[in-house]
Amino acid sequence: MRLRVDEFPPIYVAALAILAGDALGNFHVFFDLRLAVLLAVLATILFCVARPIVGVVAAFLAIAAAATVPVHHLLAPDLSPAGLHRFADDSTITLEGTIARAPEHVGAGRTYLFVNAERAALANSDVAPVSGLVRVTILDPEKFRIGDRVRATARIRFPRNDGNPGEFDYRAYLYREGVAATMFVGNQSRSASIAVTGHRNQFPGSQIEAVRDRIGAFIDANLARISHQDLKRAGDQEKSCRDRFLARSERRCEQLCVGRQRFQGC
Repeated sequence: MRLRVDEFPPIYVAALAILAGDALGNFHVFFDLRLAVLLAVLATILFCVARPIVGVVAAFLAIAAAATVPVHHLLAPDLSPAGLHRFADDSTITLEGTIARAPEHVGAGRTYLFVNAERAALANSDVAPVSGLVRVTILDPEKFRIGDRVRATARIRFPRNDGNPGEFDYRAYLYREGVAATMFVGNQSRSASIAVTGHRNQFPGSQIEAVRDRIGAFIDANLARISHQDLKRAGDQEKSCRDRFLARSERRCEQLCVGRQRFQGC
């Protein structure tokens, strides 16, 4: 009996691969993300040359290897002297680094910047090399892009939970996202600040961001072409449908009333 790839929905393969990777990570078996990328490229090539079974196996291994990465961040965070944990929790530091991910707008005027830390120090001290991903929350509507080099001064906070029963595991969530610490640049602290000091494109993040911006600009430009007449025409059509519905309902009510009067007359 020959195995057919189309008999297995892809979602099942992906789900099993994620479960397998998460299980391996809990046994402290971790793989480099670059290995997952190479396996994904290999799977793509195998599918292109009509080798679907081997391609599915390669894709399964790629997803499983990638699934071990967030577990690695959770179970084996960087606590070395070269990391951010050299600083005390809630201390004010100056951080220099590069935005590694697309800024995330979370509502209420807040934006998350994911900064790959390169140098840091306590406030009013000389910066030194450091490593780790820091999520910087800002309130200003300033435009930030992947590849921007920034310099931020604010209090540093490390992932932790409050210890309330049944609470959301915020610490695990941040570590799985690869976030080693957080900072908040708001209006309530005069010492907190952030500024762009340069820019360098990051492959492929900068290219993906540029394509996304062009698509967004295209959609906005075409939506802006909708004229007032088009909106008025749509409103008139809605009103016409509503009037026809009401008229039909009134005729039906009249028929029911007439029928009732005839029945009572009998």
